[in-house]
Amino acid sequence: MHLLENYTEFYDVVQKLKCYFYVDKFSKWLNEMYLLKDVALPRFMNFNETSELHVFVDACKGAYSACVFVRSKVEGESKVRLIRAKNRVAPLKSLSILRLELMACCVGARLVNSVIKAIDASSIKVTLWSDSTVALWWIKEYGDWSVLLPKRES
Repeated sequence: MHLLENYTEFYDVVQKLKCYFYVDKFSKWLNEMYLLKDVALPRFMNFNETSELHVFVDACKGAYSACVFVRSKVEGESKVRLIRAKNRVAPLKSLSILRLELMACCVGARLVNSVIKAIDASSIKVTLWSDSTVALWWIKEYGDWSVLLPKRES
């Protein structure tokens, strides 16, 4: 029994040493993270005359989101790259899924406008994709976004 007690103590010491080892490693890694602030990883995005922007929007009870992809034909092959994405948590006040889908369309429209400005390509073809046919119909038929945009007072 005495041997087993020593083993248990030894095991506890080893576990503590392992823990200290990993904590020390993590602390060193954390202290070096500031070095990464100047690191930039460029992404290849080939914009040419065949380029198109595709905006995907979606919503659920808890959140809504949008993302913008560029699709280009390069040497006969289609290349698709994610450019930007944005998501938002749904407001605490309960809203219908349709309303959240329309809010996602709003975010998608703002997102694609910022991308178009950034790449300076006002004549590029843009396609909005949504699984909400009601939202797409509402945008196509009425196009009155004033109910979704906040009122601005001067």
